[in-house]
Amino acid sequence: MNCIVDIKKDGNKVLAYLPFDPRTEFHIPKGTICVKCVLENIQFKSKLMSRGSGKYCIFFSAPSATNKRPFHFVLTKDREKMVRIIGDNHYVKMLRSATACIIVCGDKVTQGIPEWLLADCSAATQNILLAIHSIGLGGVWCGVKQGSDFYKGIVKEFSLPNHIRPVSLIAFGYPVDEKIQSNRFEFGKIHFEFW
Repeated sequence: MNCIVDIKKDGNKVLAYLPFDPRTEFHIPKGTICVKCVLENIQFKSKLMSRGSGKYCIFFSAPSATNKRPFHFVLTKDREKMVRIIGDNHYVKMLRSATACIIVCGDKVTQGIPEWLLADCSAATQNILLAIHSIGLGGVWCGVKQGSDFYKGIVKEFSLPNHIRPVSLIAFGYPVDEKIQSNRFEFGKIHFEFW
């Protein structure tokens, strides 16, 4: 079934309400309902969230502590800018060939607790990476250490205000080759009831 819905701002959230009850329409009484979406010709998958009274919607944001949503995103396809911020940081050399990058930043005033700012921006970073990979692109999460030359280069190159902290950078583009992902599950890191 194809359905066109309006995206609206609802308080601090951006969401799209479905004009029907998907549990009734798709005969799914329980469990998660996943949908394929297209936004500005970009496909992605999402889970429907219940808002009660038979209303279901798609959320377009990462969770954040106390719903402060301190994240901001700086996007660039400018190769010269991407190369300039590399400096001596060999961990971000992929910026030389990336199609674009997204710098995930946090507003230190909006989210006054540094640990929560990092968690909020990390959740947003993870969501962006999942979206990138869901449409067949490749993406790399690069950490931005506060006070490092890389950090200072980003602040300068993109004219970030003093209250905005770059937390991570996602370099992305079309993969040259397809890598086989190894199984990274480590059962020894799961602790039941106690350490």
